[in-house]
Amino acid sequence: MTHYLTYTYLLTPLHTGASSQMGNLMGIAREAQTELPYVPSSSLRGKLRSVLEAQHSTQAGTLFGERIKDGQQPTEGEVWFADATLLFFPIASYSHQFVWITCPLWLSRWNRWLRDASFSETIQSWRALLTASDGKKAVTSVQGAQLYLQGQN
Repeated sequence: MTHYLTYTYLLTPLHTGASSQMGNLMGIAREAQTELPYVPSSSLRGKLRSVLEAQHSTQAGTLFGERIKDGQQPTEGEVWFADATLLFFPIASYSHQFVWITCPLWLSRWNRWLRDASFSETIQSWRALLTASDGKKAVTSVQGAQLYLQGQN
């Protein structure tokens, strides 16, 4: 079996998850152990299948498995999807429309899959930057002396 690590950049908002749960007012899908947000594999698989079915219906059955027809059993597909984790978070900003923010924790989680030594060095340098005395708390997509984020106090 061949494994691939892929990246996805969403062009439109995405909401996954079920009804609201205690402490999860927006109904965002969260990992059970860490409560970190993620995109369920079923959401990815369903969206990709629907797009492929609209364009190439016969190939969709081969890749994703045939749907149940006339009481027959469904077939197994050729592709498998894992849950997607986030790498950057869009945060609303007063000084910029929004900024992409990440931190060494998230980068380290991704590097467990990448196993990239040079990326490990980058993470360590960012971690050192964030623990310096200047008070930075996150790595952002913008440069500047001041960044004003929207949010609750």
